[in-house]
Amino acid sequence: MNSPLIRKISRQNLDEIKYNNCLQNAINYQVYAEIWYLDIVAEKKWDCLIYGDYEVIMPLPFQYFLFIKFITLPPFCQQLGLFYNTTITDSVFNHFITYIKSKRVRGYTFNHHNVNNHPFIGNKCKNHILSIDNPAEVIIQKFARDRKRELKKSEQLKGNIQVSQNINMFFSLIANEYNYVRKNKHYALLRTIITSIQKNNVGFLLEYSIQDIQCNYRLILKNKNKFIILASARKKEKLYNSTSTAIIVHLIKNNSPEIKYLDFEGSDLSGVAAFNESLGAKPEFYTFYKNSFSHDKLLNIYNKFLRLKL
Repeated sequence: MNSPLIRKISRQNLDEIKYNNCLQNAINYQVYAEIWYLDIVAEKKWDCLIYGDYEVIMPLPFQYFLFIKFITLPPFCQQLGLFYNTTITDSVFNHFITYIKSKRVRGYTFNHHNVNNHPFIGNKCKNHILSIDNPAEVIIQKFARDRKRELKKSEQLKGNIQVSQNINMFFSLIANEYNYVRKNKHYALLRTIITSIQKNNVGFLLEYSIQDIQCNYRLILKNKNKFIILASARKKEKLYNSTSTAIIVHLIKNNSPEIKYLDFEGSDLSGVAAFNESLGAKPEFYTFYKNSFSHDKLLNIYNKFLRLKL
């Protein structure tokens, strides 16, 4: 159901200049909504809801299953939703909500600004943001005792932290330490993302090594005034536990003046959340929405149909 105030535009008919102008000037900008990024993670399968003359935009990635179209959240894409360069009314916001409720939604997220300023739909999810707009010594002083202890241990390792262009070593570490990831269909997609990030200078792969041993990586994606930690991998031996804290401290000490925040991309997982919060990161919420006619229900119907044929 379309509102007279909004219209849906397919990816191929998108006015890229107007879309980019809205996003780049948005008060709630997210790199996940960049055209180049969505084209990678959604494989160019996305539409966009437009309000006015691209005053408000809402990218809608989709997939087909059994010839039926579903709005679905791509991998490596935490927050989408509505983007705008000035505050919008609840009335305008609700036109978009009415539209998405009328569609089959396997999964979609609304960014934290949407959640904080408008009646939201879906379940709240936790993200973690660390402000790094103070001197490094001040930030580190607020670390939990365990993190401070790990930082001292990492200094004894005498490791080296540097930006790496060798993504093969990163994937080698993933293959050795997280074997199940190699079977994940998103494994190849991550390689494409890293290649594009490096090519377009919109992030970097940070490597922690001890002599010739690469033991920890963080993939950083730039999001205007913050760094998003998009992916990570490390050796699981206890000896290397402290290297994760060391990499975070390196980012705090060596960030450029315009970088004000580190975005940990979650998490609702208790262990990960405890680590993030022990560094001083604060929770920030977005929402995940899916409606009742889900992909899983359709799959069950399809399987029942196959059994009937047998």
